[in-house]
Amino acid sequence: VKSAKIGTFTFDHTTPSGTLVITGVGFRPRLILFTASGTSATHMFSTGSDDGTTHSCQIDINAESAGFWGSNTSESIVLVDGAGKNQAAHITAFGTDGFTLTWTRTGITGAGTDTITYTAFK
Repeated sequence: VKSAKIGTFTFDHTTPSGTLVITGVGFRPRLILFTASGTSATHMFSTGSDDGTTHSCQIDINAESAGFWGSNTSESIVLVDGAGKNQAAHITAFGTDGFTLTWTRTGITGAGTDTITYTAFK
């Protein structure tokens, strides 16, 4: 019986707000750890955790405020593309084989591909 699964997926940084269903985990997760990075005009990075109720992440906000990091307790991923421009997500459901992320796009984000690595725990 697997108790953890590491996976990865990509996300178009210009995608409008909405949901993204991730499957293929092999079990119903109880906790997900995320590491996310983006490749738009700015370099973006975020790391976070989510159990479906408590969302938390640390954010590289250099694109908005040079040399600074931030934190967020409403989202588990935030990729900042500039002042008032970001993609943020948190888990809104766990399924028998994965989880659903609800993304919120703020502002007009730059083109690029975000890569998200997750570790799911049973």
